[in-house]
Amino acid sequence: MALSPAEALVLLDPNAEQGVQAAKVTFLGLLAEGVLRAEQVKGRITRETRLHIARQPAEAPPHVGAVLDSVRHSKTGSVYQVTRRLARDTKQLSSFVPVLVRPRLMQRGLLAERRHQEERKLLFVFRRSVTITTFHPTDSGAREQARLRTMLDDAPAIAAELDRDPPRAAAMAAALGPLIVLVPALLAVLGPLAHAMAPGTQGFISDGGGGDTFASMDSAMAEMDSSLDSALSEAGSDGGGSDGGGGE
Repeated sequence: MALSPAEALVLLDPNAEQGVQAAKVTFLGLLAEGVLRAEQVKGRITRETRLHIARQPAEAPPHVGAVLDSVRHSKTGSVYQVTRRLARDTKQLSSFVPVLVRPRLMQRGLLAERRHQEERKLLFVFRRSVTITTFHPTDSGAREQARLRTMLDDAPAIAAELDRDPPRAAAMAAALGPLIVLVPALLAVLGPLAHAMAPGTQGFISDGGGGDTFASMDSAMAEMDSSLDSALSEAGSDGGGSDGGGGE
């Protein structure tokens, strides 16, 4: 069973604090697959990007379900409101990886938990023993790590290949699958890649027939960074609050 972008991200660095990045690549993966659609809407002051669910995914692991719920239950679907709701529901994204992503990697036998005791100073004088939990790839997880690193290291070449040999670039992108959103250099060429692929074979790169998916994705990505920062700040300052704000 293929890994989602967030699962691949966590497997590659299982102990890092990367809830924000894992959430972001989940949104981008769902946009690229056509599960989510993004559209530009003119508000009273500025234009904003709104998300809606275009179709149900074939599989919705917990972290994907959480992202879709944040879209489903926001008032307008604006990127601001969606990311704010997700931050509220996942303790400012601190639980996104440990609760929604990492357990599935362990269930699939790719990660294992290790615990050990460490002596820590308390008030600079007293010492106490604390339990430290870390996560490490299993043998099969290490093999998958190596495979992922090789694929991602080779992936930037797809952009150059797109000019020289579009069918070859399309084949390379198809092999990468949804993990393409983990390669920043390729996000700007998702549109040309989709056009280079034969109709009905894109699978993970879909323009939904509307032709504007990739322009809308650019807008969504630009808003997502600032929206996540704002959402995390406000979720911490107001204890969760409401779904208000965001554009109009």
